[in-house]
Parts: sequence; C-alpha cells; structure tokens
Amino acid sequence: MDDLSRLALSAKRGCRESEEAILRAFLPEINDMVSQNWYMVFNEGSLTKRLTDKLLYTILAFDERKGSFSRLARNNLREGLFEFIRSRKYSRRTVRSLYHKSGHEDDESSSLADTLPDVLANVEDQAIVKEKIALLAKGDSRKEAILLAWSDGLYNDSALSVLLAQRFGGKPESHRQAIKRFRAYCQVSLEGIA
Repeated sequence: MDDLSRLALSAKRGCRESEEAILRAFLPEINDMVSQNWYMVFNEGSLTKRLTDKLLYTILAFDERKGSFSRLARNNLREGLFEFIRSRKYSRRTVRSLYHKSGHEDDESSSLADTLPDVLANVEDQAIVKEKIALLAKGDSRKEAILLAWSDGLYNDSALSVLLAQRFGGKPESHRQAIKRFRAYCQVSLEGIA
C-alpha cells in the first residue's frame, strides 16, 4: 500500500492533516487540468472547486481492496473534468452578440455604439457644467452654491435663500435679492457666450 492510500484511509477516518496532505499532492494536477482546458470553461474557479470536491468525494469512497488511491483519484478527476465540460450552463453556440440581443437584427444601420449609452459624452457634459460654474462664480462660495443648487434642480428662490442663510449666515430675504441679481447676471453672461 502506497503513502497516498494510507493518507486516504486516515483522511476517511477523519484526520484533517491527511486530507490536506492529499489536497496538496493533487493540487498541481488539478491546476494543470484547469489551465489546459481554460478555453472549454467559462469559470476556471468553479472548475477548480468541482475537481477539489470530486477529490474529497474520492477520499470518502476509497476502498483499499479495490486498488491504488492515486489511480482512483486521477480517474475521478478526469471524469469530473468531463462532467463539468458537458454540463456547463452556457453553450458557446447559444451565446449571441449584444447587437442581436438588442432587437436590431433587421436594421443594418444600428450598431453597438447606438445600443450603449455614451458615457464619455456624459462625463464631458458634467465637466463643461463645472467649468461654467467656476467661471460664473469667480471664486465666490455663495455664487458657487447657488449655481450648484441650480444644476441639481433646485430653482425655488425662497428654499434656496433659506439654505444660503443657514450656510453663510444672514437673512433669507437678503439672499433672495442676491439670487435675483445673480440670475440676471448669469443670463446676460451666458447670452454673450452663446
């Protein structure tokens, strides 16, 4: 009886050190199987887990009267690999492109760029808005707060003046007057740019 068979019998009786020794002995073979068949599976980690589970099952099913543990383990690992490849959830033949999934099969003018949102344009728009805010505010924190509130959709002057009074101090009425003057200034400035 070889060392792996003795370790398997010991692991079958509950010895964790023997089980870990067997896993360490077969881990290079499992990794080789996974790396040699990477193109046949979608998730290499799940294949490694399946083969490790198959090896643990082999330890429990081992009978020394039926032969060597190493031969049984290698056969079961090979069998586990083939089972995993056969039972994978997604067949490569059924994977369709995003172009076909979008429902534009008949329309040749549609492309992937038409289907996906233009993230770069959104980022550029946000950058342009921030630049305009900085140019109009000219370093004044109250004007910058007003512009940020407007860009967030807060157009109610009385609510905005209360917020400004809480943040910068003063009376809401004086902030409301400042908002009116600043709105007129911004309209004139933006008309000149456009």
